[in-house]
Amino acid sequence: MDINFWAGTPRLYAGSDRVVASRTIPAGAWTHVVITRTSGTLKLYLDGVLDSQGTWTGAFEPTTIGQSLAGNGQIGIDEFLLYDRALSASEIAGLT
Repeated sequence: MDINFWAGTPRLYAGSDRVVASRTIPAGAWTHVVITRTSGTLKLYLDGVLDSQGTWTGAFEPTTIGQSLAGNGQIGIDEFLLYDRALSASEIAGLT
């Protein structure tokens, strides 16, 4: 399972794309990315706003976090936080 940026687009990949943002991360701008999972439903938020949803029930054991793929250069990560529960939409909005 990887949380990465394929062609500048945040996604969770586990054998196939499980949830993928609808837009790329703008170059040179900070973007807040959150992925939650509740009962197999994945939600991906960009800057506090729900962007896309997917499904996946596998073990949450990231092997790669934040790798820039497809020749898109470098993507820096300021913080990586892992919670023992899915944050609510209002909690996520408060983090941005």
